Amino acid sequence: MIAYLILAHNNPHQVIALANKLKSPNSIVLVHLDKRADTEIINQLNTCPNLQLIIERHPVYWGGFSMVEATLALLKAGVKRTNVERLVLLGRVDLS
Repeated sequence: MIAYLILAHNNPHQVIALANKLKSPNSIVLVHLDKRADTEIINQLNTCPNLQLIIERHPVYWGGFSMVEATLALLKAGVKRTNVERLVLLGRVDLS
């Protein structure tokens, strides 16, 4: 199984579109949502059955160490899944 890892800040429509493109019986989409994101974004992402928000969240600042912390949180969430063989980190550029 492949775990696709996505760092998200806002624009839930892009995240949902990407998760829907990645939908497969042999994959899971894990999303780290910036801790500063508002509740409405969480609610919108929770409507997508093709993705799972991870519990550990960090406030992320572009170019800061917080991006590393968020990425590590995603990696930990992926590694905890015993059936995952590969981890793939994706970003906004991977949407197209």
